Amino acid sequence: MNSDKMYHKKAGTNRGNAGEDIAYEILSPIFGHNNTYKNIVIKNRQHKDVTDIDILCVFGSKALCVQIKSKRLTLLSKMGDWTAQQNDFKLAVQNAYNQSLICRDALLNNDDKIFVNKETNEVLEDFKCVNEVFLLCLTTENYPALTPQVDYLLSKKDDDSSAIVFSVFDLALISHYL
Repeated sequence: MNSDKMYHKKAGTNRGNAGEDIAYEILSPIFGHNNTYKNIVIKNRQHKDVTDIDILCVFGSKALCVQIKSKRLTLLSKMGDWTAQQNDFKLAVQNAYNQSLICRDALLNNDDKIFVNKETNEVLEDFKCVNEVFLLCLTTENYPALTPQVDYLLSKKDDDSSAIVFSVFDLALISHYL
């Protein structure tokens, strides 16, 4: 599918949507369907898109912001090429983390933000009480060296929030045992 130039972009979109659907199906029974949101677009007061949240779970005044990437590891990366590993990490994890920081800031400082369900265009007002946001970055692909790479490749400032990073397969396993 990826070698088909006409379908390549659509295949990537479908993989991303599947990852969001899987994460939603895992998290919604835990947080409740009324507290789990998918595809939330964050807009400023001028109605310009700021960013989007793939999955948002709210429990009281706490929120879990989930950003999902479907970036595959390249063959060079699997063979140990350091430059390829850094590039793949950036696309699979760093971009999700950077986006989750923007989402966290928007949730905590939401006076000038509008949260819209992308699928229904419904404006959501449920996030005014959120005072703490936890970050979860997921990849839909098997990423064997993910845990150690997060320690030395994730670029973050000292005052930036930490994130939990793993695959949707790990999320399914963890949620099963919890």
